[in-house]
Amino acid sequence: MLSNLPIRLKVVLIAMVTTGGALLLAGVFLISYEVRRFRTEMVQDLTTLADIVAQNCTAALKFNDVTDATETLESLKPQRTILAGAVYDVRGRLFARYQQRGGAGLPPRPQADGADFQRDGLAVFRPVVKDGERLGTVYLRSSLADLSGRIRVQAVAIGAVFVIAGLAALILSWGLQRLVSRPIVDLASTARAVSERRDYSLRVEKRGTDELGRLVDAFNDMLEQIQERDSELQRAEKERSRLLVLEQKAREQAEEANRLKDEFLATLSHELRTPLNAILGWAQVMRTGNLEDTAADRALETIERNARSQAQLIADLLDISRVITGKLRLDFKPVELPRVIEAALDSVGPAAGAKDIQLGVSLGSLKSPVLGDGDRLQQVVWNLLSNAIKFTPRGGRVELSLQESGPNAVIQVADTGSGIRADFLPYVFDRFRQAESSHTRSHGGLGLGLSIVRHLVELHGGSVEVDSPGEGQGATFTVKLPLRAELTEEIPLERPAASRVWSLPDLLHDLRILVVEDEKDTRDLVVTALEQCGAEVISAASVPEALAAFEREKPDVLVSDIGFAGEDGYSLIRKVRAREAGNGGRVPAAALTAYAGVEDRRRALEAGFQAHLAKPVDPSELVVAVAVLAGRRAQGV
Repeated sequence: MLSNLPIRLKVVLIAMVTTGGALLLAGVFLISYEVRRFRTEMVQDLTTLADIVAQNCTAALKFNDVTDATETLESLKPQRTILAGAVYDVRGRLFARYQQRGGAGLPPRPQADGADFQRDGLAVFRPVVKDGERLGTVYLRSSLADLSGRIRVQAVAIGAVFVIAGLAALILSWGLQRLVSRPIVDLASTARAVSERRDYSLRVEKRGTDELGRLVDAFNDMLEQIQERDSELQRAEKERSRLLVLEQKAREQAEEANRLKDEFLATLSHELRTPLNAILGWAQVMRTGNLEDTAADRALETIERNARSQAQLIADLLDISRVITGKLRLDFKPVELPRVIEAALDSVGPAAGAKDIQLGVSLGSLKSPVLGDGDRLQQVVWNLLSNAIKFTPRGGRVELSLQESGPNAVIQVADTGSGIRADFLPYVFDRFRQAESSHTRSHGGLGLGLSIVRHLVELHGGSVEVDSPGEGQGATFTVKLPLRAELTEEIPLERPAASRVWSLPDLLHDLRILVVEDEKDTRDLVVTALEQCGAEVISAASVPEALAAFEREKPDVLVSDIGFAGEDGYSLIRKVRAREAGNGGRVPAAALTAYAGVEDRRRALEAGFQAHLAKPVDPSELVVAVAVLAGRRAQGV
């Protein structure tokens, strides 16, 4: 029915419906907002009133004075909206009551603290507390009469606005609809004439430059656009061809990934089954008991060698799984690279000796250590050396060097082995990639070692590169790790020692400790834990307070949070370290913070803290950390 109305009536109807709908939504929103705001005010007012009653009833509950509590509740009579009130003791028993005539009943026991809107009123339960001890509960219930009255007033006002605005919209839309309907009527009349007379010379008079004007232009240029359609179709064909090429490339990449997956699974099956076959075979032969001592020793050596090989395969799989899922974690500490390299050399020495491979080592001195995980850096060097030894033929040579180059420590591992094809160099560090992937390959492995190397080096902020002149001409791997000119050694904390501190009440005796923490509960916990072990504790809630206390008290140890409003803990420790040594510039300091990541620990140590303790912290561990910072030692710690 509506579809058959003239265009001018449709425009008017659209304007009216739109205006009415907007006004209705606005009215609903305003009423909802007003109800929500008033409900909030009711909760705040009733909660405040309940807190006042609770404060006035503390003495009555403390001394079991029912009369005093009843009089306090009776003082609510001037409040017309208060229907009922009650005071319960700490055991939940009704202690005193107040009810208006015909008012609502009282709950037999108090409920959880808070406010609750019910069908016929607002109920509030508030605790009665004195010196941190809960003495009971106050219950107040108010009516919703004021809320209902406000809603009625709002509804009447919005209804009046709705009627007035609707009349205004009707008058205005009827006058303005010609701006829209007249060009459309002209367009329809011209289109009908063109269709009936086939006279394409007719044109619609253009009355403006808006959307209707552009519609008229489109109608008048219709024949020209037909000629342009062919070029648009050609462009569409080119776009389709381009998308087809992209789809083919994506399919090829997916097929390549699927092929690599199948090759990896086949390789994994082979690499796991091969040592397992030797282990099971020799174990079964040994169970016969017919082997001579020499053969038995050889069998045990074979079982052990293959078990270690399988363990290494599993370790690589676990590492690459952690890399993929982002769960690989590093324990950053200052690391002396020469020691790491020497440990790796000791591990690969037997393998190199078995193939008569000469190991050339050149370890230059470094001015500063590397901030990193020593075990993971040793794994990097071990993987590179093992890879070089595996691909170097018997009687070859592997060179390892360490030198300082600008801000970096540079580790190079070069071999005289089989080399790397130029087309494979970009994929050397990819997971599951191997230059030899056929069943006739001459070297084992899963193709994970170098991928793990790259990821570990990048986690240390470094880079790794490979270069090879070609097949049969060896390869050179270069690792660059950033040196840290100024590092502070982190104080180690042993958990077994932490569990015994409470038996040493004088462990921190005569120590003055400054605790900087903006969260009161945490600050009180830290202060209490330290004081129980004999410390004198000064507390501050911000960096300015801490600096003032530092100047005034001259603490022996500083324990500080990191996150503060304004200046943070990093700023505090830098200002402390900027002082002269005789003025507290070298005071031992621990960061006690919820920023617990590896990067957060590194940043805290670089800023000047000697220890990094992650929240939540065991108070005993905190005490031990402070004792270690202060140089305290005791029996059992």
